[in-house]
Amino acid sequence: TTIMANGHCLEEVASFAKQHPEISYRIHFCLDEFDSLTKSSVLFDYGLTDKDGVFVKGGVFVCERYDERLKNAVYDELCAQVERLLFLGVPISHADSHHLVHTRVPKLQNTFISVFKKYGIEKVRIGEIYSLREMIKTHQTDAPSSTNANHITIEHNTGKQKGKIIRGLNFVKAQIKQLAINYRYKKNFKTTDYFFFYSGLLKNTSMANKMTNAKIELMCHPGHPSPVYQFEICQIESNKLDEKMNYKLISYNEL
Repeated sequence: TTIMANGHCLEEVASFAKQHPEISYRIHFCLDEFDSLTKSSVLFDYGLTDKDGVFVKGGVFVCERYDERLKNAVYDELCAQVERLLFLGVPISHADSHHLVHTRVPKLQNTFISVFKKYGIEKVRIGEIYSLREMIKTHQTDAPSSTNANHITIEHNTGKQKGKIIRGLNFVKAQIKQLAINYRYKKNFKTTDYFFFYSGLLKNTSMANKMTNAKIELMCHPGHPSPVYQFEICQIESNKLDEKMNYKLISYNEL
């Protein structure tokens, strides 16, 4: 399970962690939700927090000026989040981040790595890698239900193909960046072989069939109010993954 050091109910979480040492507890670094622990004016200057020190959702992804001043402020914030969990006595088995910032913002990777090494965090979540063929198949748009002229059909089909090509190219670029980020984490830390959203792996049947003797992390969100995540929990409770592959469950403590 994962814990946000700037989230709510931390004392309850710390108490639970002490009662259940069999569970692996990761620190869920957060840079785009809830309060900043440092309340740094630098984070506000660059648009990561508002004037009250509350993180702006998505701010970390749209910021373009990741200079040393901002990186140092982010470093201090990440350290403060680790220190808070350590103060509460939460054993940190590994690390990841809210909305996967540590795998989706390349300019911050060195900052995260520095924090991981400072606190002896040896296990890290990697980013998701998906099949291009499955991605294109999943995102295909349906053809119009009816057309009154041939040129409308041709125009639609041409636009549809062009859209596929653009999506494919963007996907390839993103995956190349993700592979590079994953490579650095795998080189410096202990990681799983793959990471997926639970529902994402169910959709990517071609990849699931190739994963023999692999260590895979699947993310899910029990208790989340979103209908998407509620549906995902229903898939888990009905053992949908059993239809795709044979597996056994382990925690990060066993990685």
